[in-house]
Amino acid sequence: MSLTCRVLPRDEWDKLRDTECAALAFAPPGFPAEVLVVEDGDTVVGAWSVIHTHDVEGLWVHPDYRKRSSVGRLLWHRMGAHLRSQGVLAVRTGSQTADVDDMIVRCGGQLIPPAIRHYVMPVWGH
Repeated sequence: MSLTCRVLPRDEWDKLRDTECAALAFAPPGFPAEVLVVEDGDTVVGAWSVIHTHDVEGLWVHPDYRKRSSVGRLLWHRMGAHLRSQGVLAVRTGSQTADVDDMIVRCGGQLIPPAIRHYVMPVWGH
């Protein structure tokens, strides 16, 4: 057994099809991720990805201005312009209410499978 560990070049991401990182095999060019693999010869025996995401959180509108003003619409359009100016094509966000769930879906959002729980974790090894 001769194990090696390396960053898998984008043109080899098809090797990820039988791993938990399989969705990356279909990622569009320029998708902001790297994949670290462990290989035994030419066989991937371990994989772990880092996906660079932008989170948009904390959308808030004063209760007196909700559903009767353009505050939310102004924030929505300006945030979109701000993100596009930085080359951001997609963001991750969360929801705590059915109203926000509905808004996200109406705007093209897709639910991350509920079996996945997301955590914020400090980087280790320092």
